[in-house]
Parts: sequence; structure tokens; C-alpha cells
Amino acid sequence: FCENPENLHQPAVRKVLGDNLLMAMGAMLEEAQPMVTAESISHQSYRRLLSRAREYVLENMSEPVTVLDLCNQLHVSRRTLQNAFH
Repeated sequence: FCENPENLHQPAVRKVLGDNLLMAMGAMLEEAQPMVTAESISHQSYRRLLSRAREYVLENMSEPVTVLDLCNQLHVSRRTLQNAFH
């Protein structure tokens, strides 16, 4: 978008930029005061979470799906979602 500022008029671009900004702010807040979470989530729970994430992405392929979208849809933190993918 830096090379072509006109892209900022596209709703999808604005959504992705807004979500990225919110995620960056959330990451800074987590570093300042880490969230209290369960010590470990079972591998089975992570598999279910990944399955639900995959289903959501496949059902919404016509629009950009951001990490924030997934977190909201799955009711998990960014950190939990990230851990599931590792």
C-alpha cells in the first residue's frame, strides 16, 4: 500500500491493516502483563482448535481471514492460536 496509497480505499486492505494494528497492540500488552492461561492444553485440544480454524478459513475463502478473525471466531487468544500451530 505504500507504493499505491489508493489501495487504502479497499475495504479488505483496511480490514487487514486494522487487524494487524490490533494484534500488534495486543502483543505489546501481553508482553507487559502476560495472560494467565492453563499450564498446558492437550494435543487433542490443539487438534480440535486447528480443525475449527481450517473449517473457518475454508468457509470464508472469498474474503481475507486475519489472525484476529480466527481468534474471535474460535474464542482464543493469539498466543493460544499460535501455540496450536507449533
